[in-house]
Amino acid sequence: LPTKALVQEQAFRALCWLAVDDNISKQIAVAGGIERVVSAMAAHFLTVEVQVQACRVLCNLAAKSTANRARIVEAGGIQQVLRAMVSLPAEAGVQEQACQ
Repeated sequence: LPTKALVQEQAFRALCWLAVDDNISKQIAVAGGIERVVSAMAAHFLTVEVQVQACRVLCNLAAKSTANRARIVEAGGIQQVLRAMVSLPAEAGVQEQACQ
């Protein structure tokens, strides 16, 4: 149900916690998780909690992995994070997580 914002938000919450583990972070990336997060950010670009949680997931995935950072760039993740910041300027949670 990738069209349902609440489903995406909850999935990102789970992925966020899982992504702190290096092995799981790699598995998420290999399974296409980065691309799916970026795609959901684009689909739900005005949904605050989707953007907050997606930024958290990307942050955790990028934290210890140069390969994941490269995948995030290639998937358009930087553009989507910046879009979230521009689209939701009054949302402190989005601004905070996007700057992590």
